[in-house]
Amino acid sequence: MKKPDKIKFMPVAHNINTELFENSYSLIDRVMSENVKMINDQYDKAIVKALRSVGYEFSDKNKLVDFIKTRCTVTDSNVPTDTRVFLIDNKAVFKLHKYIYHNYSGSNAEMSCEIKIEYCS
Repeated sequence: MKKPDKIKFMPVAHNINTELFENSYSLIDRVMSENVKMINDQYDKAIVKALRSVGYEFSDKNKLVDFIKTRCTVTDSNVPTDTRVFLIDNKAVFKLHKYIYHNYSGSNAEMSCEIKIEYCS
């Protein structure tokens, strides 16, 4: 069985001084939106990497989307982590585990994310 891959990254605007945001909800919303977008982009990259590792490579995004729509199924599980099992032609091929860590210390908030790709046998 192929060894799992891990992708670790710190989303935008980590180590945020929360005192600066006390009266600025729009700024907090913007920072959170940027973090969510970055996590989703990294998640998409992990899917492409996992597909490439098991022999599927696509010349453009449209072919990737068509392949996923026609041949892939995804099952979700939120316990104990955000885990998705990817099936190609009804056969489990890989799992993506997403771990998001929050650390609040005093007036600082820190967030990091790790995506683990687990290949099925």
